[in-house]
Amino acid sequence: MYEILSYKSDIVPRVEGDNLSFEVRIESRGRLSESWVMNEKSFDDRFLKRQGQYAAKQLERNIRQTLEKIQKKYKADVIGFGKELRIHEPKTWDKVKSQWDQKFSQAEVRVHAKTIVTEYGASGSKVIEHRNPPGP
Repeated sequence: MYEILSYKSDIVPRVEGDNLSFEVRIESRGRLSESWVMNEKSFDDRFLKRQGQYAAKQLERNIRQTLEKIQKKYKADVIGFGKELRIHEPKTWDKVKSQWDQKFSQAEVRVHAKTIVTEYGASGSKVIEHRNPPGP
C-alpha cells in the first residue's frame, strides 16, 4: 500500500492550431506502508522500484477515471484547466471561453505520475524515484 504524504501537480496546456490538449504532471512523495507480496525482500531496491511503479500506474489510472467522469459525464472543469489555459494561452482562451465546457469535454488530457518513496514499512527510509514511461 502506497500512502501519499505530499504531492505537487502541474497542468500544462498545449495548443496546436485548433487542437487543444493538456498534460497533467503529478509528483508524489510517500510511504510504502504495507506489502502483501509473499516471498519478496521488502527492503530490496528492485522490489521497492516495482511497487513504486505500480503505485504510479494506479495513480495515473485513478486520475484518468476521474477526468473521464468530469469531462464526459459532467462536462465541468472543476480542476482549473481553463484557468491554466487563460494564464498560459490568453489568445486561445479568448476564442474558446464562451464554449469552454464543450471544448474542455473534448480536449485530450495526458497524465504522467511520478512516485518518490521516502519511507517504507515500520522503519527505514530511502528515497526511490519511480516514473512510468509516457503512455497514451
